[in-house]
Amino acid sequence: MSELMIPDSNAAAKSNKSFKSSFGVALTCLGAAVGTGNIWRYPRIVANNTGEQGSLGFIIVWIFFLFTWSIPVLVIEYGAGRFSKSASILTFKKLGGKYTMWCGAFIGFVTICIAAYYAAICGWCVYHVFYYIVHPLPADVTSSQAVFYDFTTNTKWPVFLQAAVVILSGACVFAGVRSIEPIMLGMVPVLLVLMIGTFFYSLTLPKAWLGIRHLFSMDWAVFARPNTWIEAMTQNAWDTGAGSGTLLVYASYMRREHGVVKYSTCIPAINNFMSLLMVITIFSTVFSAMSTIHPGYTVNNILDTFRYNGPANTGLTFVWIPILFTGVSGGRGLVVVFFLCLFIAGFSSQVSMIETAAHQLEDLKVPRKYGVPLICGFLILLGLGSSLNIDFLVNQDYVWGSAILISGGMFVFLMIRFGVDKFRTVAVNEFGDGRDWRLPKIWNAIVWVVIPVELACLLVWWIVQAAGDEDNPWYYVTGESLMSALLQWGIWLAVLVTINLLYVKCGPRFLANSHHILHEDEVDYGTTADTSRVISNSSHSGICTGNEVMELRPSVSNDVLPTEQADFFQPSISSTPLKGLAGRY
Repeated sequence: MSELMIPDSNAAAKSNKSFKSSFGVALTCLGAAVGTGNIWRYPRIVANNTGEQGSLGFIIVWIFFLFTWSIPVLVIEYGAGRFSKSASILTFKKLGGKYTMWCGAFIGFVTICIAAYYAAICGWCVYHVFYYIVHPLPADVTSSQAVFYDFTTNTKWPVFLQAAVVILSGACVFAGVRSIEPIMLGMVPVLLVLMIGTFFYSLTLPKAWLGIRHLFSMDWAVFARPNTWIEAMTQNAWDTGAGSGTLLVYASYMRREHGVVKYSTCIPAINNFMSLLMVITIFSTVFSAMSTIHPGYTVNNILDTFRYNGPANTGLTFVWIPILFTGVSGGRGLVVVFFLCLFIAGFSSQVSMIETAAHQLEDLKVPRKYGVPLICGFLILLGLGSSLNIDFLVNQDYVWGSAILISGGMFVFLMIRFGVDKFRTVAVNEFGDGRDWRLPKIWNAIVWVVIPVELACLLVWWIVQAAGDEDNPWYYVTGESLMSALLQWGIWLAVLVTINLLYVKCGPRFLANSHHILHEDEVDYGTTADTSRVISNSSHSGICTGNEVMELRPSVSNDVLPTEQADFFQPSISSTPLKGLAGRY
């Protein structure tokens, strides 16, 4: 019996489309996850959901979803990306079949929508860096609020800065992962040092303990609020990037020695730890400043202060960080450094989101030199509303920040269609080089039962609560209404499903004589009898059909193939029984 030759797992190392080191992988993935979600979004979400007695209840729910949502979904992303070597659209086609491509497209679209308003927030950071280089720190809260409001409502700077951030991010992804990796190696360590330094400084403020005590005090009433669970789940997904498809793309550049279970466990845990440091920093600052300025204020009075930082507390960090360093020797320099840190955090995530979109287009045979400018132009147009109107930004954050849960649900659907235990065994445990942690069977139960139940319950709970809210009728299309979210989700889902069906119906006729990726590999990889075939190079792979591996030769010669693909096709692959091959993968 002739033996099937498996491509060298280190062949990708010879290509420009892989990471140079495991340390680079870790910092790049951490840079994609650690962003403004930790420094800007998480503190304001905690502030919006705190109880009168404390915020510990919300934090407990948020940590609960780290283990029952984010880490299990990230295992799917890392494992599927490393296994398929593709972004979300082709990953769904390969593992779920051609009728599921709309799911991958929706995941990609959600990330693009987040990137559009995310760039506006990065622009806010840039403005505050340069503003405080030139101007003194505000003397009080009112002055700090005036700086933020004047910038976001009375100037066109947000439009210009949002466009500048998008263009700069696009420039960073032109060369792919090999240009992104050194950028992250430089930015992420600086970011972490700045975040930790700011945290320790906030602990030295007078009466900072008041904020910490409130943050870690229990208010049992928060467990009965649907928003507590919905926003905790959404925020944890936002924090860690679970369901965004970004880490799926980075995993497609990984090799077998990169442990997907280790990365999907350790990186989100570190990410959430940094979020906790940042919320302690903000609460310490607010409670310290307000108790010093207004000695007679009660905790409830201070909590009321959180409401006056723009719609949905969007300005919380931008208003209170300057107050943190007011009166401190060198305080203005520290504020500049902090907002630079915030920009670095946001920019690293912005680069990752644009890379995700660029990889999607590359999968569809659109070269980067065309794809990246198209993406940047689309993001600038899509982000105009968020740049011009802060209420529109709040709407986009509400709609597409929540949609990341739907994206996570689609990844779970992909696993159920492909085979949960089959994925755990073949794509994760047996596909590595043996140095990764083994993915236990409890993961099967979480994916099969826990995640679908918690997602269904939360969506139903959210809809019931919204329908019963007489003050904000669910059918009004307002900033944070149920109808606003359902309308935007529904429109784009309908468009993407229609395109997918047209592709299935008309694609074979129009692509019959082409070598386009959407026409190749028509076998539904998720439903074939055996998964021992590994789709390492999307359009040039040995495909298993029935009981044998059939030879699929590339349409181009080895001298024009990337090195890893040329190495792959050196062996002659003849018809070989599948029995016993899975273990070799």
